[in-house]
Amino acid sequence: MRKGNAFTSVDFKILLFTGLMLGPGATASAQMCPVGQIPPPDEEITTYSVLGYDPETGDVGIAIASRVFNVRSFYGKAGVGVVTLQHSFSGENLLTAVEGVELLEMGFEPAEAIRMLMSKDAGRDWRQIGMVDARGNVMAFTGPDCTYWAGDRQGTYTTAQGNMLTGKETVDAMVSTFESTEGELADRLMAALLKADSVGGDARGKQSAALRVYREPGPEVRGGDLQGLNGEPMDHHVDLRVMDHEEPVREMARLWQTRKDVQLLGIARRAFNAGEVGRGMEIAKEFIRRRPEEASGYETLALMFYQTGEKDQAIEWFREAEARIPRFEELFRMRINVIGDRAGSRGQYRIFEDDPEFLRRLFGR
Repeated sequence: MRKGNAFTSVDFKILLFTGLMLGPGATASAQMCPVGQIPPPDEEITTYSVLGYDPETGDVGIAIASRVFNVRSFYGKAGVGVVTLQHSFSGENLLTAVEGVELLEMGFEPAEAIRMLMSKDAGRDWRQIGMVDARGNVMAFTGPDCTYWAGDRQGTYTTAQGNMLTGKETVDAMVSTFESTEGELADRLMAALLKADSVGGDARGKQSAALRVYREPGPEVRGGDLQGLNGEPMDHHVDLRVMDHEEPVREMARLWQTRKDVQLLGIARRAFNAGEVGRGMEIAKEFIRRRPEEASGYETLALMFYQTGEKDQAIEWFREAEARIPRFEELFRMRINVIGDRAGSRGQYRIFEDDPEFLRRLFGR
């Protein structure tokens, strides 16, 4: 909790939050249902997850899997933290992961935030909650009535938790793998979830998984519209989800690798446009090596050769793209007329508008 003697706006928010939680003049214990009157859970959301923090980037994130159609029992915010609320969502004084993030944003550390949430929750014996904040503090809570095997474990910048698992090896594997894996935060979270999936995981089976990493937007978007083109918040640096799949964790790992591969083309273009021509071309070739059936890699390399004046090479690479794209000529000519962005800049294929000789060579007429 924030320290100091001055009464600040943060203090007011804390008082308002606890007042709304507990009610006017009430205490935490006064809000609890008497023993025996708490309804049993009507749906056990059995789940296992790993949360993490990256001190180099400030990223926070979660990887999670469950035997439900669409696991989504978490919430986070860049620069604040991530909270997962697992097991039963039934019972009185229903909690949400959003409340946990709000407490973190007020200045509470995870241990304090969990203590506050549990103090007002009549169904806390059925709850499992994990938290990591954007300073690397972690904590979790597993209620005594969570379905066996249930438990949690903390490590350096990480916490793992789960219930109705095959055994404690699942949470142990997530923490040890997270701590021993190199790479960006999503790599470490994904590796940890894969290891958990291989050693045990949910005792009921597999169905869905999700990977989310929160990163604060760059200065070019701060203070502006923080919604991306797909309507998702722009602090969702990584946002992958697999639903109703026989092997959701492995499928998510495949999606994560695909996302990293696809990012190579953006890196290649930026390097090329910055004058690093050779580096840009090498990165584009690396994409082709990784994804030889993807036409976009050949097109990117062809455009680079054309812009450096090596038109024969450009035609060779466009031919490779043509072999992988139905109606290639039709789509190519359509692209020539595409405006590049909302500001009206020319699309990258507009460069062929004034080169009919190149088009004749490319299309044979």
